[in-house]
Amino acid sequence: MIYDDIEQETQAKGLTAPRVTPQDVEGAIVSEHYFTATDGRLGAISAGMYAGREAPQPHDADLVPLSLLTFCVLVLRNGFTVTGESASPSLASRPAPARKTSTPSSAARSRASRRSRSSGPCWATPCASGCIAEVNK
Repeated sequence: MIYDDIEQETQAKGLTAPRVTPQDVEGAIVSEHYFTATDGRLGAISAGMYAGREAPQPHDADLVPLSLLTFCVLVLRNGFTVTGESASPSLASRPAPARKTSTPSSAARSRASRRSRSSGPCWATPCASGCIAEVNK
């Protein structure tokens, strides 16, 4: 169902509680950030904060899987952050541009809409594509 169909069904049922619109969700997002696990590893190494256990392989083959995992972090107006992650099975199946299109930003936005109106503990739920989106304060 698309948004308009859902809205019609809601109105037909006589439900009148305030609803979160796509514009509300977009308005709650202050910034969004996309990066791979490779980016995170390199950033941590540069900052002198890397802690990992590695078994180096020729041509850095042990590091290739890190380039398949993409993270999305949404910063909300109320100070909360929403995270999402997505992993491609291989470099060949990764869409281009790889960063933004392979990240479950719509799932994260869905959680952002819930989180922008609440406060509570961190929680995580699977999204339709099998990713995990978490909300943190």
